[in-house]
Amino acid sequence: MPAGNQSLQQYIPTVNTTQSATAYKANLDGNSSIVGNPAAMFYVYPQTPATMSVNIDKGFTYNNIGNAMVQNNGAGPATLLLTNPGSGTYYGTIYYDTVANTFGVTYAPINSAPIMPNALSQIPLALVLINVSTPTIQAGNLTDVRGLQFAPWGLQPGTLSTATAYNVMGASRVDMNFAISAALTLTLNNLSQGAPVSLVVTVSSGGPYLLKVAATAPSGAAYAVTGVTGAAPFNLAVTGYNVPNASTHCIELANIPTTTLLGPII
Repeated sequence: MPAGNQSLQQYIPTVNTTQSATAYKANLDGNSSIVGNPAAMFYVYPQTPATMSVNIDKGFTYNNIGNAMVQNNGAGPATLLLTNPGSGTYYGTIYYDTVANTFGVTYAPINSAPIMPNALSQIPLALVLINVSTPTIQAGNLTDVRGLQFAPWGLQPGTLSTATAYNVMGASRVDMNFAISAALTLTLNNLSQGAPVSLVVTVSSGGPYLLKVAATAPSGAAYAVTGVTGAAPFNLAVTGYNVPNASTHCIELANIPTTTLLGPII
């Protein structure tokens, strides 16, 4: 947790060759209290002795979206129990859910790369490599990934004529500008729930053509996406949208998170 009160002093650069030992050490202590809160925010570290659980620092004030600021300064860490695979080796992505105000973990398939959490509201904190031969979580198993958040994904693929899928793993938003020359389904794989999606679709001739859009979360689970284009919402995965001939339409996906408000972490 943070080392001390955040507003102890202004931030003072330290220079050990010109400052006295007393001033140098005092400034180090004061500076660490200033940066301690943001630096320690949701830091994931192993237990001592190591177990299959990890500690997550939550001893600071943070925003529980839709609820209030949680003044949690100085509170002890949260504990998250991870699952041993039993066979093989795989990654877990530890996250904080800003809506549900809980910690959780998304597991990747055995012997594959780490994956993102399913919802945009689930902020990645650390990657953990879980090895069946070492059934404890140690420092060497953890990789800090806090702050790797804003990652817009944009594409202009030209004209699509057949069913097409794109991998948008980790995208914080998706923007596509393309034409279609036939009825088809566009699939966005590994789309985090809650990520805004904007599609600008053109039919130059021969239309109207029916465009359907399907989506899967990073866990692989399929979910329905709802579209809006100046009229009532419609199910893009089932009903789709008929893009008229000689026209360009903008379709916004109402890609809504599924979590609920729960209140402060305790």
